[in-house]
Amino acid sequence: MNAKRSCFVILMSLAALSPRTAMAKVDGVVNDQSVNVRSFASVSSAVATKAEKGKDVVVYGEKGDFYKVDIDDKNEVFISKQYVTIKNNYGIVTDMDVNIRDAASVDGKAIGKAQKGDYYATGALNGDWRAIQYNGSTAYIRGDFIDAPEAAPEEEDGRTLVINVAAGEKSAVSESENSQPPEAAEQATDAAYVRVTPYDGVNLRKEPSQDSSVQAALPFGTVVRVIEKRGEWVKVAYNGEEGYAKAEFTEESAAQSSRDEMAAQIISYAERFLGTPYRYGGVDLNKGVDCSGFVYSVMRNFDVNLGRSSRDMANNGSPTPRSELQKGDLLLFSANGSVISHVAIYIGDGRYIHSTESKGRGVSYSSNFNTFVSARRVF
Repeated sequence: MNAKRSCFVILMSLAALSPRTAMAKVDGVVNDQSVNVRSFASVSSAVATKAEKGKDVVVYGEKGDFYKVDIDDKNEVFISKQYVTIKNNYGIVTDMDVNIRDAASVDGKAIGKAQKGDYYATGALNGDWRAIQYNGSTAYIRGDFIDAPEAAPEEEDGRTLVINVAAGEKSAVSESENSQPPEAAEQATDAAYVRVTPYDGVNLRKEPSQDSSVQAALPFGTVVRVIEKRGEWVKVAYNGEEGYAKAEFTEESAAQSSRDEMAAQIISYAERFLGTPYRYGGVDLNKGVDCSGFVYSVMRNFDVNLGRSSRDMANNGSPTPRSELQKGDLLLFSANGSVISHVAIYIGDGRYIHSTESKGRGVSYSSNFNTFVSARRVF
């Protein structure tokens, strides 16, 4: 083998070994207490350390239901995706004429072009793709064409410059408490409740400022009670705490009590079928159902459309940390620690209703969370 070919082979081998060439790094925050940080992307893998709520992590990629992260002195470890909220940040485009697509795929329609040096408000990871805000909606850029800037976007008069994607020009957008007079009066809002709209969630801050500390990460779809509105911020109550979220990342919503009422109706309906035998592949709530058939048929009665299998249901709705479970949430379990194999409906107080072939119980109650993996909110 000649010297040039040897050099080429060595370089290609080194590139193949690099774990971070396919995706730009993004920042995330842990959204639950005492979260397991594992050595490999499996719930059966050894726990390398624990991460507390509010802990910052650097996300380098994903593998199945896990993010690959750096946290403190632990490099390239894994955290379940449901326990990490990707921060809304800025990304800088690293190449010319990069396609902006309407879906996280090369098959997605190209709806615009990004140029080298452009800044975008960025959101969640989606495989090799990164979500961005484009013309007021979510769009996608390949992760290897957008990276975290070495410094914050340039500032003028205390305002941060970001891309005005509708006009294709840079415009000043306030990101600090200085954007309003300190004495500005807090204004009441007509919306009694608001819903979180970015699917990667939104930070709940102690004060109405981007510089204020993060108290919690509100997951996508979370409905919270509004206390008052202050400029670009809305003060809300969440899990016994009060804090501020950017109003642009919320929308008016029906009261949480509406969801609670629906959850109560779903649970009451599900309980009508206690004792129905387990039947593999069954969807008849009176004659026999398997675990996913039971959940599918119950939810369909309330116009909640789900996938037919428990694995499909793992992709329905939005992820919900176990510490924030609400009645009606779907609970997903895995017998081997990696593949979803069971689903149930949470009914509160650490209990759920499901259809199980264990000991011939069929549709029954349980409080066994030994093989619990994740939860989804589907209405």
